[in-house]
Amino acid sequence: MNLRIIKKLLAYFLISRVFFILFTLIASFYIPLRDGYIGKQVAPDAPYLVWVWANFDGRHYIDIAVKGYENTNFAFFPLYPVLISLVGYIIPVAHIYIGIFLSLVFFFLAIYYIYKITKIDYGEKVATLAVAACNFVPFSFFYHSVYTDSLFLFLSVAPFYCARKGNWWVSGIF
Repeated sequence: MNLRIIKKLLAYFLISRVFFILFTLIASFYIPLRDGYIGKQVAPDAPYLVWVWANFDGRHYIDIAVKGYENTNFAFFPLYPVLISLVGYIIPVAHIYIGIFLSLVFFFLAIYYIYKITKIDYGEKVATLAVAACNFVPFSFFYHSVYTDSLFLFLSVAPFYCARKGNWWVSGIF
């Protein structure tokens, strides 16, 4: 893959993430905040534009990464919290930042493989359109939240690409 394509994917990725952050900032002035399952409970020192991406289930994933399974959080799959915890041992920052970072990394890897697999059948123009749609569809804000969505997308697309290229072992590992 050449550098031009990586730059194009990175541009879509960054522009879409900035778009969602700006939308979140604007929404904070019009939609009142309700207490409940908010990310501020796991990272009280983090600014609003950080903990807002760990609401609801994100809070549970961070709790599992920090404390392990307890009480009623057994409904959540372990891979994502384990990755957050492992990176937390290596890099001593708040787990909420690690969760957001991992989601962003897995989302970028997912759009990379979406581009590659779409280009095989439909060409560069359709592959670029697929990546743009994936970045800007309204629910794609989940892909930089502390949720498993970006990891799931990556682990769903990458094996199909590897299988398509005949890399059966790598596909099976994914």
